[in-house]
Amino acid sequence: MVNIFNIKDKVIVFTGATGHLGKVISDHLESEGAKVIRVSRSEKSGDMSFGLDISDDMAVQEFASQLRDRFGKIDGIVNNAYSGNTGELHNHTRDDFERSVNMSLTSPFFLIKHLLPYINEGASIINMTSMYGMVSPDPRIYGDSGQNSPVYYGAGKAGLIQISRYLACHLSDKKIRVNSVSPGAFPNFSQEQLGGSFHQNLENKIPLGRIGEPRDLNGVVQFLISDASLYINGINLPVDGGWTAW
Repeated sequence: MVNIFNIKDKVIVFTGATGHLGKVISDHLESEGAKVIRVSRSEKSGDMSFGLDISDDMAVQEFASQLRDRFGKIDGIVNNAYSGNTGELHNHTRDDFERSVNMSLTSPFFLIKHLLPYINEGASIINMTSMYGMVSPDPRIYGDSGQNSPVYYGAGKAGLIQISRYLACHLSDKKIRVNSVSPGAFPNFSQEQLGGSFHQNLENKIPLGRIGEPRDLNGVVQFLISDASLYINGINLPVDGGWTAW
C-alpha cells in the first residue's frame, strides 16, 4: 500500500529552523526522511544548514545559487522565520513596525521569488502565519505579563495569508501548491515565566483547554508537504485548539 503521507527524500527549505516551533517541526520532518535544509540567522552553515538573514536580499540570492549548485531542485519551502518585539499600542515604533512586517511578510515573499526557478513541479510551500492574522487578540488576557501581541505582528501575518492565496493561484500552472498554517497560542515560556493569571487566561480562551505544544504542528506540516494534500491549495489552516471557532 502506498503511504501518501510519505515525505522521504523530499528536499525542504525550512526557515526559522532553530526557534521554538521551527526546531521541533524540522526535526520531525527529518525523522520522517525528508532532507531538511535548515535556515536560521543563528545556524552555522553546513551540509544541510545555512546561516542566513532572509531580510538581506543579496544574501538570499546567493543562498538560491548555492541551493542550485548543491541540491538542484527543491520540493518545498516552510516559511517559519520571524523576528519582532512584543508590546502595547502606545509602545509601537515605526522601526518595530517596519522590521516586523519585513520579516513576516516581505522577506518570505522574496525568498519564494528567488527560489522559484529551483522548485520542482508539484512542490509545496507552507507559510507559517498566526491566528492573529485572522482575529485580534483580546488585550484583557495579557494583564501585566508584557507579552502583548503588537498590531504589526497581526498585520504582517494577515498579509502573508493573502500572499499565500495569491501565490496559490499564480503558481498553479507549475503545479506548486501554496498554503498557510495559523498557529494559535504556542508561547515560548513556562507557566511560571508567563505568570499564573496570563497562562490561565490563555487556556480559558481555548475550547480544548490547553495551550499548544510545538509537536501539535508536526502532522499538519507533514500533511501539507506530502502527497496526502495534492488537491489542497490556497487554504489557511488554523491550529489553535478551537480559539478562532468561538
